[in-house]
Amino acid sequence: MNDFLFIEPVAIMMIVVVFIIIYFCRSYFLSHYNGEKWRGIETVIFVKNAQDEIEGIVKSYYSRQIRPAELMIVDCGSSDQTPQILERLSMQYMGLKLLLLSDLPFQLCAQEALKHTSGPAMLLVNGTALNYKEVIKLIDPAFKKNVGIGLKSYEK
Repeated sequence: MNDFLFIEPVAIMMIVVVFIIIYFCRSYFLSHYNGEKWRGIETVIFVKNAQDEIEGIVKSYYSRQIRPAELMIVDCGSSDQTPQILERLSMQYMGLKLLLLSDLPFQLCAQEALKHTSGPAMLLVNGTALNYKEVIKLIDPAFKKNVGIGLKSYEK
């Protein structure tokens, strides 16, 4: 009779330990699966010779409470201090990805940037040089289903 009373608490403890292990394994696998399943929208900003605006753009992006998962800035061949400013900002802000390209047409810059995105993307383009229809024509049709486009004028 005494042996039976001793086995019962041990059996209960074993069951509790098994449930705890199952709970933590389930939590780990669900968090891993959800991370694979959901990718935030990646914001891609194209700049060229934007040394006066780029720091304000990045700071305002990271000062918002709600924002997409990652920010990628594509420099399409700046000849001013923009690349140096971007390098400095990438050390300040985690999650800021840079793609520094040589002087390329916008179509090639957009295609190269989309090759480096990991999920759906929102492209922000300087609207002073291009209109919406021109941007749509320039982007490869294979990428259009996962891409949103916003035009923003940086002229004062």
